[in-house]
Amino acid sequence: MCRARLIPLLIFLTEPTVAAAQWKLAGDVGYSHVEQPELPTSGATTAALTFDFAREHSLFHMSALGAQTPDGRQTGQWLTVGSLISPSWKQWSLQTTGMFSAFGQTTLSATTSRDFLAQLRTGSVAQGLAIGGGLGTTIHNAVAIPNRRGQLDGWLMLARERLSANVALTRTRSVFGGSSILVDISRRNLNYLDLSGDWEHDAGAWSVAATAGVRGRNATFGGGNSWQAIDATLWLDRHVAFVFDAGRTLEDLVRGVPRSRYVSIALRIESQPHLTLMTRRPTAGPRATVARAGDARRIEITNVAATRVELMADFTDWNPVPLDSVGRSWRLDQNISAGLHRLVIRIDGGDWTVPANLPHIEDDVVGPVGLITVP
Repeated sequence: MCRARLIPLLIFLTEPTVAAAQWKLAGDVGYSHVEQPELPTSGATTAALTFDFAREHSLFHMSALGAQTPDGRQTGQWLTVGSLISPSWKQWSLQTTGMFSAFGQTTLSATTSRDFLAQLRTGSVAQGLAIGGGLGTTIHNAVAIPNRRGQLDGWLMLARERLSANVALTRTRSVFGGSSILVDISRRNLNYLDLSGDWEHDAGAWSVAATAGVRGRNATFGGGNSWQAIDATLWLDRHVAFVFDAGRTLEDLVRGVPRSRYVSIALRIESQPHLTLMTRRPTAGPRATVARAGDARRIEITNVAATRVELMADFTDWNPVPLDSVGRSWRLDQNISAGLHRLVIRIDGGDWTVPANLPHIEDDVVGPVGLITVP
């Protein structure tokens, strides 16, 4: 029976060590138009929920997505990922990741998967490399199909641009037919080689990202085995965004999710504030900038005459931190995760204020805070 297709839930597991615990909760409600081989084109209302939590040396991601067509057909997808990163030794660290997923649809049995991945990684938030492999099991119709994977990841950040590349070799007996994963234990293992690249531009109030890849089967490429996707996000309010997605996906051999073409629009509500197109940017007074300082990031306060400058931010757990005076500026070097952060400064023991060059919002707990994007 045909059913609405879910856009895959993905996680990019190359986030750096963070200085303080951070979390994010987001919910999407929208509509998808889907085309799938051997099935009629269908539309569906969708709802998604995503939760991310990161602290020093650990990451957690959980996402759920459901869809329903006008005639009542339903589909659902769940993904849970947990990752631990060891302390660095000679510029290398070990990242271990456990994953669980489930995919189900009306009138067909669910497909579940369990995976473990171990990778050696080196580098920083700005650039790095991770290489390793793992084992997993995909379960469909009470049949367990083992799989083995080798994976190489690389990433590079240039100002607001984020680039990444991935090479994955999967060995499994999983094959697809029609709209459902099929298992034939009499077949020999197949080797699937996936090559992909990603690009993301984050301008604060809006962002756009694109991905493309190609798959080879037993050393053979071609036959339409490629995928492309693009998504754009525009923040209408500091907690509300409009999201557009479109693309073509291949079968996920590990998760048991079939291929499709899709166009989707959604309204997103997120717990963490963002810049908006209407955010005002004052210019007079102290200025705050961020730059690389080796593996760390340097917050620098300029255009201020003072004997003491302090900073308080989400990456300091909102504890005041004194800055170091260097020439005519004040600096703080610290490991800070990439993305949007909130901060305030205090000059010579006065009131906490927002640097003049930063857009500011009203935080429910702290009050007025400045927003700064860490590359």
